[in-house]
Amino acid sequence: MSNAMNKITIIGGDEHAWSAAARCLVSLRGQNLELTMIDCDAPTTPAVLALDLSAHQFHQAIGIQETSLIKNVGGSYCYGTQYKTADSVFVFTQSPVGELINRVHFHHYIARLKNVGGSVDFSAHSIAVQAGQQNKFSHPQANTALDKLDYTINLDRLRYIHLLRSAVLGLEAATTKIKHLKSSVKSVEYGKEGIVTSLILNSGECIETDFVIDCSGRLVDDQFESWREFLPLDKSLSWVQESTEITPVLNQYNEFDHASLTQTSLPGGRFYRLSYDSEYVSDQQALGLAEQKVGKFAPQFSEQTNHRAGVAKRIWHHNVLNIGPASVYAGHHLFSGLYHTQTAMDRWLSLFPRPGVNAIEANKALAAEYNRQFHVEMAHVRDVHVLIGCRQRNNYPSTLTHRLNLFVGTGRCAFYESDVLEPHQWVNLMLGFGHWPNKTDPLINHLTRTQLENLLERHHAETEQVVAKMPQHDQLLQAIRNAS
Repeated sequence: MSNAMNKITIIGGDEHAWSAAARCLVSLRGQNLELTMIDCDAPTTPAVLALDLSAHQFHQAIGIQETSLIKNVGGSYCYGTQYKTADSVFVFTQSPVGELINRVHFHHYIARLKNVGGSVDFSAHSIAVQAGQQNKFSHPQANTALDKLDYTINLDRLRYIHLLRSAVLGLEAATTKIKHLKSSVKSVEYGKEGIVTSLILNSGECIETDFVIDCSGRLVDDQFESWREFLPLDKSLSWVQESTEITPVLNQYNEFDHASLTQTSLPGGRFYRLSYDSEYVSDQQALGLAEQKVGKFAPQFSEQTNHRAGVAKRIWHHNVLNIGPASVYAGHHLFSGLYHTQTAMDRWLSLFPRPGVNAIEANKALAAEYNRQFHVEMAHVRDVHVLIGCRQRNNYPSTLTHRLNLFVGTGRCAFYESDVLEPHQWVNLMLGFGHWPNKTDPLINHLTRTQLENLLERHHAETEQVVAKMPQHDQLLQAIRNAS
């Protein structure tokens, strides 16, 4: 291993591998980087990725514009997800509900009205929810009521991988030396202190390396922290059905006994994923449930996948960084797996040893700090998914219980190190799943029920006026595709 750590090997052929490669090329330019891509196990089954606004800067850095994602990767816009459970129907969006009024956050007003006996529908005050239910969409617009809108882009996964691969290989001439190999790892050679020095491929080639980013799961450490007690759905059945209906701006989530069904839309089709608990639902029962809820589909075009919810105890170990579903899996809710890869690469690059630093010695301290920060972040990711998917409140992790107690007791939203949602997004989730504040901001405790109802009625009318002026989602997509 050289002190400069300029020979980096990435194993894998999916979006995690090519995204990691793009991050390296952009962030480590000028460091004589030699990047080897061992392209193995590229996915072949159709699926959908949901990329949030945090991916925009990354795409721009590697020369991919948002219009290309819409025109070339079958993309469509999405404001959020409608959750249907046994208890309620709730639409979560990453956009704020309401706005700051007289220095008090909006959720205090609706909570105050609820506490004095008024009727509250907080989704009626969300521009994103109202627009999504009417299949309308607009990008954020500065200094307007649309300023704080947040959205995701649903993409065809296979086409997105192809776009990423083309972008990465196209960066070679301008940045660094790339070796792209269609093969897989046969064996690993180690040096002192357990450092990986080279990889032997099934093709017979020997790849010397200073650092390995493994997106295949083959080098994952055996130690694994299970989250099964909170998140028991450990298998999934996914498939795509063609559709000529209008592309919805909201994803759909339905909860059943020991199973859940998500629906994500793309132009011309619907992507479905049925997640289930294998202790209670057999594969055959899952197939029957899928057909019962959605209708007949061709099993040969579906994919059945095993998962175990949890996180690897060591993500960065010696000179190997594990990325992708083998390092962490929490389910399919607010975060695509690519979200974890983006944050993992950001953190690793911020700790990456620069030239002149003894890489072996640096790895010991840096890997420990990386793993600490990663597990703090993943605890927040786990808590988001537990809040959505676990109805047994006495079984919540202590970190989530503390967050909820603070919110229910005071109306304040905690914000911690490496948090994964903005405070207003936590507020949306907690209100949507029935955790309302018992106390509100003292600045508004003098308002009567009538005053609150009048204030919220005006706010609702203003929301409706804004949404009425927004374009239809499918018309906007068509205009982008028709533009030169």
